[in-house]
Amino acid sequence: MSKPRLPRANRLTLSGAVNLLLDNFSGTAADARSALELQLDTGGLSLAVVMSLEGAKTDYGWRDRREIRWDNDTFLVEASWGTSPPELIEVVPLIERSALLRSFNPGGEGAGSSKGGRPVQHDWDRFWIEIARIAARGEVPATRDELSRRMSDWFAVQSEVPPDLRTIEHKISLFYKEFTKE
Repeated sequence: MSKPRLPRANRLTLSGAVNLLLDNFSGTAADARSALELQLDTGGLSLAVVMSLEGAKTDYGWRDRREIRWDNDTFLVEASWGTSPPELIEVVPLIERSALLRSFNPGGEGAGSSKGGRPVQHDWDRFWIEIARIAARGEVPATRDELSRRMSDWFAVQSEVPPDLRTIEHKISLFYKEFTKE
């Protein structure tokens, strides 16, 4: 069965969630799947939305996930409509990117500390240190968009209220203007 085409913006399919975990934490794909399943089972992570295989948001009265089908990013769930008896159907769960990262780093430190004056909202010093670490490892992506998304994910782990993507993109553009030939 082929995977459905779904909106991807800040919502991830199961395989997208596993890949994001692998990019941000150590472990294998099997470890990431197990950890993700545990978070879903224990309520540590909730779904943003559940889609039908056709890509429409579902209003099914599903109550019980029977099985995760990793090969095609779906859940097999028990659902019922009105007074009809429950039946097993396949649905596509989508997970919020920032919620996923926060659920795997609940003790993540917020923004840097301040010694007075206006409170620091975002820890830009640590942001630039992370950019330097990426550059030192030779892992700078070819495009600004790729690095902006990676740093947006990094901020989602580091603080409860990450900066908006446009602010991150602006800061990344300064880096690319100075250090790359894009």
